Amino acid sequence: MDFAGFKAVNNVSMIIEEGELRVLLGANGAGKTTLMDLISGKTESTQGRVFLYDTDITNLEEHRIARGRHRAQIPDSERVQGTHRRRNLEVASCRNPAVLANLGFGFSRQAHARVDEVLELTGLSEDADALAANLSHGQTQWLELGCCIVQNPKVLLLDERPPA
Repeated sequence: MDFAGFKAVNNVSMIIEEGELRVLLGANGAGKTTLMDLISGKTESTQGRVFLYDTDITNLEEHRIARGRHRAQIPDSERVQGTHRRRNLEVASCRNPAVLANLGFGFSRQAHARVDEVLELTGLSEDADALAANLSHGQTQWLELGCCIVQNPKVLLLDERPPA
C-alpha cells in the first residue's frame, strides 16, 4: 500500500490456517490497520494481491468481501445501537437483509440460543434486555465483539481502539 510514496504495507506474505490466531505487533504507523483494511476492502491496494481462501479479493468492495460471512471486523466507529444488548446481537446475526427478518420475524430457536451463548461468552447475559446505550466503554467493546462472534465468521479482524 503506497500513500504518496510512503509504503505502509510492503512485501507482506502471510498464510493463516483455519483455527489459527495471529497477532500483529508494531509501532504506531507500522501498517497494521492498513493491512487489515486491505483484507477487509476498506482500502484499495496500489500493488500486490490479497487472497482469502484461495479467492483473489484485491480491491473488491467491502460489502462483497463481507458477503457470505467470511469475515467480520469491529469498525473504528461504534456500531452498537442504543437498543437492547440482545437486540444488537440478533440484528448482527441476521443473514437476511430484509426488513422483516431484521425485526425478528422467523428468528429460529437455534438463532436465539446462539445469541444467548454469545451474551454469556461476552459477560453481558445479566440484564441482556437493558439498553446498550447505558453500557460502559469496555462493555460496549464486548458487545461489538459479540456482534462479530454471533456471525460465525471464518476470519475475525480486531484492531485496538482507544476509548472515545
